[in-house]
Amino acid sequence: MRKHPCLPPAAVHEFESRPTSWPIQPESLLRHLRVESQEILWLTAQTTGKSLQIVPDSGLSTRAAVRVARANDAHHVLAYNPEYERYLDYLIAHECGHLLRLWSVPAPERFLPSITAGQRRLVNRRLLPEVQERIPLFPAQAVKEVLFIWHAGIVRQVTNYPVDLRIEQWLFQGYPSMHPLQAEALRRQVQEDQVVLVPEIRLFTPRCVHEASAIMNCAFARRVLEILGDSSLALPYASRLSEAANELLSILDGNGENNYRGDVVVINRWAERLGIRDWYAWVRMDELRNGVQGNPKLER
Repeated sequence: MRKHPCLPPAAVHEFESRPTSWPIQPESLLRHLRVESQEILWLTAQTTGKSLQIVPDSGLSTRAAVRVARANDAHHVLAYNPEYERYLDYLIAHECGHLLRLWSVPAPERFLPSITAGQRRLVNRRLLPEVQERIPLFPAQAVKEVLFIWHAGIVRQVTNYPVDLRIEQWLFQGYPSMHPLQAEALRRQVQEDQVVLVPEIRLFTPRCVHEASAIMNCAFARRVLEILGDSSLALPYASRLSEAANELLSILDGNGENNYRGDVVVINRWAERLGIRDWYAWVRMDELRNGVQGNPKLER
């Protein structure tokens, strides 16, 4: 079995010596998956000591997300949007990559992003005047809800995209037989991410949220196409956004610690560059009961 590149050899030996049951629930799904996906599932189960429960969730706002198992949980829960079921092998492999990176550091260093009540108030104060100006007829409760959607969404993006890019590189280098599926899924994501440039979305989204999201989408697209060696897609992002995206990629490339500790450093530096570092906090995994506070589906 191949070892994950961000796990130190001693840790891999210790983890792989653990007995484990079937790596996936329902067990019947395993035989329908590619050999590569099965291999990654076994590695994840042996590394973390937990299997993955795979569940469809049509209400998921992302393609897939994983809720990390706590000490008393039998499984990690990997939810996927059925709209993207054709990419299930790739989605499972990618989400397992997040778990493997989280387990690349000792337990006391496994932190997950959290949004506190104080941070919600802070962001609401910053964004409310602009939102009221852009959508003045919105009821107050609806404004609160949409503010948190924007807040949670940009936190989810900044705490995932840098790690996503490292996982994509790992998958592309280590699992060449998955290239066609990975490439198809990523090209579709690059295209879908360009919705941020639709004028109506730009008009109704707070400027700082819209610009941060667009910059990260541009950085993601540029690096993904580099990984795939694909120059066929023209990226419609303005030069100003492209320059900022290059800064984010330089931050990513400039951190040589290829483990979760390094991931957290890069995430924080991206957030500082985008002006949103005080929008979230890090909480030790064993202290966080239900994912990101107020929105468990933000958790990877």
